[in-house]
Amino acid sequence: MNDPKTLDDMLSMAEGTIHAALTKRNHPAREIAFCTVTPDGPAARTVVLRSWKAAVATVQTDAASAKVGELGADTRAAL
Repeated sequence: MNDPKTLDDMLSMAEGTIHAALTKRNHPAREIAFCTVTPDGPAARTVVLRSWKAAVATVQTDAASAKVGELGADTRAAL
């Protein structure tokens, strides 16, 4: 499905991409942008997608990274 016509088509396409990212180590969607809010505005970094269940993503990052502290200060985030 290269040209989704409906929202259901788009969701199906997204789920297929996510599944491929989780099952193929070199899939380009395996590394995704993780965006947080900082006092200076939005910040985006790359994280590794590890799982997706019921529209909840599990990602991997370094525990010492700035985004961990940013999430402690403001829990708003987006993929």
